[in-house]
Amino acid sequence: MKVFLLGLDATSLGYLQENISALPNFRPLLQNGRVLKPSSPATLFNASVWQTFASGLPAGELGHYFPLQWDPSAMRFYPMKHDHRLDFEPFWNALAGNGVKTIVFDATSIPVHAGAPGIQVVDWNTQCTGEVMTNREDIVRQLKRRFGSRPIKDEIPVKKSRRTLVRFRDDLIKSVRLKADAIIWLMRHYDWDFFLTAFFEGHRAGHNLWPIWADFASAPEEALLDVYREIDRQLGRLQAELKTFRHGPGGFFHAWNGAWLRAGPFSALRDRSNKFSLFEKDWTSPS
Repeated sequence: MKVFLLGLDATSLGYLQENISALPNFRPLLQNGRVLKPSSPATLFNASVWQTFASGLPAGELGHYFPLQWDPSAMRFYPMKHDHRLDFEPFWNALAGNGVKTIVFDATSIPVHAGAPGIQVVDWNTQCTGEVMTNREDIVRQLKRRFGSRPIKDEIPVKKSRRTLVRFRDDLIKSVRLKADAIIWLMRHYDWDFFLTAFFEGHRAGHNLWPIWADFASAPEEALLDVYREIDRQLGRLQAELKTFRHGPGGFFHAWNGAWLRAGPFSALRDRSNKFSLFEKDWTSPS
């Protein structure tokens, strides 16, 4: 059995539903499954999602709450790109330690220990603009050589011209494709039973291409939807690729949305009949 988890970080459920006719791979997930919105402390602490997911610990115990946090000793805010105070064992370490062949590719702001088991690459191409962390430098070198260094590029939170936003949209579409290429390359070249990865382009697009914000009124029409369409296309590629890895009693495909961890996540399960559906999962305390 192989388990594959795909994160859709801060991708808007409402916007997906409004544009479902343009998203053929999301459509069966949303129409044939159940979309649930359980409550989560992440409605208050919007930078705690990945850390609580990976550790099973509450945000208050981790002390990691927001993208910028106040440092009373220095009397200033500091960015939480990599919170070096965090020192926990993510749940996938236990999986790998028990013999599960594990690949974690682009979890974000999660501690990586040099001797950690499995393959772990954190923040190669995520919303976070911090340095990449890994326990396999050889694989990071291969990723950079084949797919570049951070195709999503850095976040620049200022108002942009229409011309800049056209280029920005095109860069995000390219980033989605390169991320899918990198995922498939890792899936084919390294043995795995558990694979976790995520797309962050929907998060970045939401910051800059949201169609109703006056500050971003210069965005091209359907620019945000164009990025979502590309995520949808690559979701289809990954679904097709996963079918070639189907072994044993069943294979699974999961998807959750970092924003929905605040408003409520969904997960997509491929059952033994090879159909995809949605089910509830409390990601704040993974089991």
